Amino acid sequence: MMTTLLPLENAIDQHLRNDGSAAAPTLETFTTLCQQVLVDMSVVYKQYMSKAVLDQSTNQAHLILTHLSDKLSDTPAASNHMRVLQTLINQFEQYYGQHIKAENPIAHYQSQQLQALVAKRLPDITTQLKRKAVPIPYLDELVYAMASLFQPGKLPELQHYHRSYITRLLDALEHMANDQRDKPWPERFISLLVNIDFNYMGFYNRWADLQNAQLDIALTQGNVAAILMQMDIKLAWYRTKTQLAYDPYNRSLLHYMQEYLRFKKKEIKLSTESQASSAYAFIPLQLNGNQAKLFFHACYAVGLYDASSKEEAAKFVAQHIRTDFGTVLSPHSLRKYDKDKLAPHADFVIRKLKAMTKYLEDDFR
Repeated sequence: MMTTLLPLENAIDQHLRNDGSAAAPTLETFTTLCQQVLVDMSVVYKQYMSKAVLDQSTNQAHLILTHLSDKLSDTPAASNHMRVLQTLINQFEQYYGQHIKAENPIAHYQSQQLQALVAKRLPDITTQLKRKAVPIPYLDELVYAMASLFQPGKLPELQHYHRSYITRLLDALEHMANDQRDKPWPERFISLLVNIDFNYMGFYNRWADLQNAQLDIALTQGNVAAILMQMDIKLAWYRTKTQLAYDPYNRSLLHYMQEYLRFKKKEIKLSTESQASSAYAFIPLQLNGNQAKLFFHACYAVGLYDASSKEEAAKFVAQHIRTDFGTVLSPHSLRKYDKDKLAPHADFVIRKLKAMTKYLEDDFR
């Protein structure tokens, strides 16, 4: 199929040289040549026996046509010839589009047409979606993403499939913008972008920012578990319904959202466990080791511990108390009743117990 383009390549080269020779094609001659190219392609197309060869040959022909159109589009004097070539390319894509690779580069004129389409339709769409309470940061990222596609050097690069992808995205957004029903539009907006896999990282980051803010409030109000469950339900409901994406080299928007929720659950769980551990690891006492032992024995003597033995009670108590110097008493040390060592500290403990008794008697007698 590529051989059918040789006369067209020669004609364009002659036209661009613009040397005034008789060989340079007139517009009429060029138009006839483009029409003949399509006829010749149809004949060659039917002769291919291998689908793999057919796909490769047809795709290569599309790359050549794109290159030729870029050469002509860079020459203002060739505008009439350019329009004829555009017609040829449009017909080629209509006939053989199933063989064109999605990642093929887009022609300059097609990029300009697509940019003009976005500039014409997107402002009205975002204005109407603002009225539906779709968060402004989301809409800002939508605008940034569209602008980024047409900036040289920015990733992802504009590719052949973006022509259909962006058109579908604009159609879906416009349909939502014009819908007059009373619906939860912010949620439906997110669902739509997941469906069409608008995996622009700027949009995901703004979504994550709003989820973080919501979780921060939930943490202070003590209902973070309910919010996480709501997120779980929403993400389980979302579906990506296309093989195309804004960025073909990134994972899907839904994947990033699911990863966010997974990491948030883990982060909140670890934070909660850490706070609980630091808050309730032990009871700091204003008692030295011997004073703490005396209190333990006094409490055990009057039956304050639900334990079958002093050894069992000591195991429970020892792990939850620290002395005034942060010393950890072992269960064995706590239950040991060495009267000679404890005697010097008995007066202090007795005074504290009397003070506790007086406090209760003053309040309740």
